[in-house]
Amino acid sequence: VLGPPVDLLASWGLDMLSIANNHRYDCGPDGFSETASLLSNAGLRSIGLDSKPVMVEVNRLSLAFFAFDDISSSIDIDSAAQTIHDASENGAMAIISIHWGAEYQGAPTDRQLAIAARFVEAGAVLIWGHHPHVLQPCDGCKISNLPGTVVLFSLGNALFDQYGLPDTRRSALMMVHLDEDGVQEFHTIPFVIDEPRSRLIAADEATAKKILERLRPK
Repeated sequence: VLGPPVDLLASWGLDMLSIANNHRYDCGPDGFSETASLLSNAGLRSIGLDSKPVMVEVNRLSLAFFAFDDISSSIDIDSAAQTIHDASENGAMAIISIHWGAEYQGAPTDRQLAIAARFVEAGAVLIWGHHPHVLQPCDGCKISNLPGTVVLFSLGNALFDQYGLPDTRRSALMMVHLDEDGVQEFHTIPFVIDEPRSRLIAADEATAKKILERLRPK
């Protein structure tokens, strides 16, 4: 018997989720706070409750997780960059989740590029974006000679019920290895969404090639 959705999230091995997106107030302010409370009661951490980072120590690395929503309203880039800079100056590695960009567009907007540049300058080592619903090229995603910083402008959808554009069903999971110098390597796992069965399946060779080509910087 399946339990509440939050129990499923915990059973999948997730431990932290961003709730900073343009749907967070669909059920009003109480819905947002109730979601955070339900996640907390299940042992899951939320990021995006406010502009403060969630601090985690992993293998002696101090990680500062931030989550921003630039869709519901435009974020204050200067203020956000300052909080990232402060965390970095205090010895933490800043990792950013951000809801941004334009839906169904295969390339980042000028605003995405501007925000990413400011955040990287402030000290962010990893930025992963969402909202476009399709893959966008990744900045810094080379198998070798990584600059220590990677920007994933959009990894598309995960388990999402979007019919229509094939692009909305092609996605990727990124396994990232960090050390004190930033991103050292990563592994890309292409997958597709099987909407009729509400599941994720591994991409076949031809589809995986298309996914990797979409992620490759132009």
